[in-house]
Amino acid sequence: MAFLTKDLIVAVNDAEYSVESVPEWGGEVRLRSLTGTERTEVRLKGEAAASWDALVCSFGIVDEKGVNLFTAAETVILAKKHPAVLERLAKKILDLSLMTTEARAEQEKKQVSILTSGGGISSPEQSTPATDSALTS
Repeated sequence: MAFLTKDLIVAVNDAEYSVESVPEWGGEVRLRSLTGTERTEVRLKGEAAASWDALVCSFGIVDEKGVNLFTAAETVILAKKHPAVLERLAKKILDLSLMTTEARAEQEKKQVSILTSGGGISSPEQSTPATDSALTS
């Protein structure tokens, strides 16, 4: 197996998506996991931010192409919506982004399953002295 190039890595859409029913708003919304940059901003603002759930939702509510419906500047618009709805959607976005304890535990189970089934472990032909020594130090 060949190593990935920068162009191949950048070209991959590795976001997670979910469609959620929002009866309070009369329909469904598409949610996307946060990007690394968005995740950092959410962490930096912390839950102490007055409209933290709205900020998470502004990053994670997207259209069918994955484009944000709201900008971070429009968080104030979402902050006027019912807090229970925002909290529910924000939790789902955080789950998709592996930012909740439950989501991280589920991901760890998947990784252990892959490792114990032989997936993800390099064969002798794939390993090199440089990578092997880095793993043992």
